[in-house]
Amino acid sequence: MILCIVDPLIVLQIVFTLRAVQYPTSIPLSLASLHLIRENAQSFSSSIFALLDETSNMAEQLASVRKLYEIENIPNKVVDGREPFPENQQTLNNGISVEFR
Repeated sequence: MILCIVDPLIVLQIVFTLRAVQYPTSIPLSLASLHLIRENAQSFSSSIFALLDETSNMAEQLASVRKLYEIENIPNKVVDGREPFPENQQTLNNGISVEFR
């Protein structure tokens, strides 16, 4: 069994063409109807695509927020030193020195 997927607008155009052949006086009405249907279908599909795009962006933003809150679950890998900090109140008033090796 072969499944053929056909664009609904093409099928609609074929139906309107057959109707115009059967009833030639209805051509102006058929063309106007076809134009309205195609215009509304295109507008509807662009609205759906915009909605899908916005919801995917929202999902990405929610995932970013989730990752931000997961940062607090990261364990501290830096081992505490042997000397307490600050050693005394006087060195705290004078400031601290940092040495990079």
